[in-house]
Amino acid sequence: YGPDSAELSEWVELYNASEEAISLAGWTLVWGTSDYSSEHALSPVVLEPGVHYVISEEGTDGGDEPAVFGFGNATSTADAIQLRSADGSPHDTLIYGDDNPEGWLDNAGTVALSLAPKPREGQSIGRHTDGVDVDRCGDDFVLFDDPTMGGINLMPIIDGDGDGDGDTDIDGDGDGDADADDTAWMTSDCDPSGDIK
Repeated sequence: YGPDSAELSEWVELYNASEEAISLAGWTLVWGTSDYSSEHALSPVVLEPGVHYVISEEGTDGGDEPAVFGFGNATSTADAIQLRSADGSPHDTLIYGDDNPEGWLDNAGTVALSLAPKPREGQSIGRHTDGVDVDRCGDDFVLFDDPTMGGINLMPIIDGDGDGDGDTDIDGDGDGDADADDTAWMTSDCDPSGDIK
């Protein structure tokens, strides 16, 4: 998340959707605008199951760990942020922007062809489906106009079916109706193993 073009108050949220605690000792966030030129070593905290953990620009309200960021706005080409485990291997990668001439690599180690959208001022990039990571940024991430630092992302509901009630009637649970039980699929967090949100 970056609230403005000056890249102040940026933050990254990690979420542990697994059933086991994960130690972040030795883990790092790396980022850059043409290569991974910046790094932040994460504090050696243990992320319990179901917990959100926010690494935020120093002075940002609501963060768990201060950092100095400068992610870039993907102005002309893609930018990237990567979460690396203690052994230095990529755990999750977010590549966002319109074009990837630098050849940023995805988690599979191939040049990313699927890119997350670049955010406008005040927007955040987040996972659109709870716990789903198909290693294609364009499929995994969407823009949010109302960032939810430290909480579950909620997809806005629009009148997608044209019936005038401001929603999209979708039978998400397959029971033959479109009711309140079908809204759970619209919440989002990160990958089950504690990835970038």
